[in-house]
Amino acid sequence: KAAYGLVLQAPPAGAGGSADKALQATPWGHPVGYLLLAVLAGLSINLMPCVLPVIPLIILRLVKQSQQSARARLASGAAFCLGIVAFFAAFAVLSAVLNRAFGMALDLNSLFRYPAAVMALFLGIVLFALVMLDVAPLTLPASATGRGPAGSSLAGSFGTGFSAAVLSIPCSGALLGFVLVWAQTQPWAVSGLSLVLMGLGMALPYAVLILVPGLLDRVPKPGRWMEVFKKSCGFLLLLIAVKLTLAALPKDRLIDLLVYGVVFSFCVWMWGQWVDAATPPLRRWTIRLAAVLLAVATGLALLPGRAPAGPVIAWEAYDARLVEQAKAKGQPVLLKFTADWCTNCKVVDRRVYQDGQIVDLMDQKGVLAILADTTSFDSPATRDFKQVYGEAGNVPVTILLIAGRPAVVLRGIFDKSRLLDLLQDLPGGQA
Repeated sequence: KAAYGLVLQAPPAGAGGSADKALQATPWGHPVGYLLLAVLAGLSINLMPCVLPVIPLIILRLVKQSQQSARARLASGAAFCLGIVAFFAAFAVLSAVLNRAFGMALDLNSLFRYPAAVMALFLGIVLFALVMLDVAPLTLPASATGRGPAGSSLAGSFGTGFSAAVLSIPCSGALLGFVLVWAQTQPWAVSGLSLVLMGLGMALPYAVLILVPGLLDRVPKPGRWMEVFKKSCGFLLLLIAVKLTLAALPKDRLIDLLVYGVVFSFCVWMWGQWVDAATPPLRRWTIRLAAVLLAVATGLALLPGRAPAGPVIAWEAYDARLVEQAKAKGQPVLLKFTADWCTNCKVVDRRVYQDGQIVDLMDQKGVLAILADTTSFDSPATRDFKQVYGEAGNVPVTILLIAGRPAVVLRGIFDKSRLLDLLQDLPGGQA
């Protein structure tokens, strides 16, 4: 699985030993093979889908630099490549400090174990996609974007390279993660060299373009194709954002995140399109403050996990034979007909079935709790929902089966007091 972020992880036992041990740790008996892999890992960053939208912007800057004198072109190009390498050098320093101080390693491969990190990555990629789609402007310092007088300076080129490296990390590949983890188990000199070589690998294609400016003549001139390509990359980023979260989050949290993604996009649109430079300052910042408040309030409502604070109902998967066996023994049966796509079902779960009184009372009364999932049209629960229990198919529906009594049906969203009254009236309960 590709790696998409930075997470602290304890290094393998024995990490940080002598140089001789480092040599023995490599499969080829010498770290040169890994150092070459470090260069390839950095080179591969330029092929990652999330990095594609950045590459045309960088190339256009290089085209502009190619029109300068040879000395100015080489100086600006060197500063750009140095900016890329500087980011990885700073990363190496951070890695060494964490390793020395806490015995921890920066691991790219563990991000998907942390739902909060996955959500942050999803929203970050969505934001970048919205920028590509011109939903919101991306405002960066002039020295980092190449605009204004400072853009032609060496500092501007350095800032552009550094920014490109920062933007590349969220979509780094598995090869980079592999080399990174290995590098952090080696002596500090080998580790630092490996990380710097990653930066050199990423900068290598741009260095070739700078040294051979004739290659830039083959780049199509800016025009409508650039706008189409940029927006196509925006849709590609949206696809990537959804794809990488599908397998990383539980179903309920994934649904909440996708819903919030729409609200978040609306808030970004408010920020970027409802106002412009001509909007009076008071109105501009009032609208933008409203966008921020809406994004924060909705995020607090949807994104945090809703782990039950106390006991939970032990649901059994729907099985008609299990229901019949319980009825034959005189055991009460509660059937909760639900579906993954049902929003009202989630409301009933939170208001009723996650309530401590309901959980305790169902346990005291010995009620068999059956989760009848009707998400798919051909499931046994969906079939019996209509054929056995005579329901039209709308969920949520709760059916309480009590020996010797007619079935009690609770449709749609209902208050927990209705179910509490029914449970208390069961044999052995309080009248």
